[in-house]
Amino acid sequence: LLEQAENRNLRLYMLDISQPLCCAAYRHAAHVLGHLSRVSLYSIQGNFYNLQRYSQLLSSPTRTHRRRVVCMFGNTFGNIDNEVTFVRNSLVGFSPGDMLLLSVPEAPAPADKPDQILSKDLRLSAKLPAGYGISHHDQQLISVVNRYVEGNCGVELFSVLDRTSCVVPGSYAADVRATVKLPSGDTKQFSMYTAKRYDREQLDQTMASEGWEAVAHWRYDTDYHPLLLLLYRRADRPLESA
Repeated sequence: LLEQAENRNLRLYMLDISQPLCCAAYRHAAHVLGHLSRVSLYSIQGNFYNLQRYSQLLSSPTRTHRRRVVCMFGNTFGNIDNEVTFVRNSLVGFSPGDMLLLSVPEAPAPADKPDQILSKDLRLSAKLPAGYGISHHDQQLISVVNRYVEGNCGVELFSVLDRTSCVVPGSYAADVRATVKLPSGDTKQFSMYTAKRYDREQLDQTMASEGWEAVAHWRYDTDYHPLLLLLYRRADRPLESA
């Protein structure tokens, strides 16, 4: 954006419910962008389920020349229980022409073909690349269990295919669980998080029905799982249901 808008004044809003994350994000942004007078930085501690309440993010397009670009990276979008109601309710305040940039994992197989999913999805098939080891994120999850489950003697993560709790057509999830061994010999299980995967075309159709038309997409591979970067534009009106 800086390269393509040399003479414009830009604003970066960073919103998270966690105060430590807000502070860390602001410090990093200030380090990278603080020397640029045409970039203003703002950190907001808040809940993105209530975006429509933050008036500073939703100024009327009749009173400003700005176009907003909403960015949701990491596993943010896939961690939402119901993505459709989030888009419908929390993004309702954005105006036609505003943009939405999502990063989501790509489904390596159709959601209605579990055999192919279990074969091709590295998380569910346990076919990790040679030398991959345990991921930093998984190590963090194990550390959380070690911190809060008193007396545990070992933690093992495993994943279960979940096709019933995903509301976006063509999507499924890997339900990541932890098995904890206790000194008594008993074991406990905890559901840690769900990692959803999406079919791009069906996600585009779902977003269009909620008023966000697909503009562009990019696919990039990681050592662990292919990811999609999806760009949408707020349309004048939602797509009519068939």
